[in-house]
Amino acid sequence: MPRYKETFEDFYGCTYSILHQPDDTYRMAARTVHGNLFHMKTYNTRRGAMIALGKLTEGTAHPTGKKEVI
Repeated sequence: MPRYKETFEDFYGCTYSILHQPDDTYRMAARTVHGNLFHMKTYNTRRGAMIALGKLTEGTAHPTGKKEVI
């Protein structure tokens, strides 16, 4: 199964990436505008990662249009 990485950005300029890993888990990393990591966690499903993204960003995240196949 191909791995992919989706990127999102919120109202404040923070970036979020969701990486599909080989063991079918999803790792979400959140970075501030300056690039400092403030959240990283692995989720069992993509839906779980998207719910966490919504809670972290209070619903202001939008996809940046980047979906990379790794």
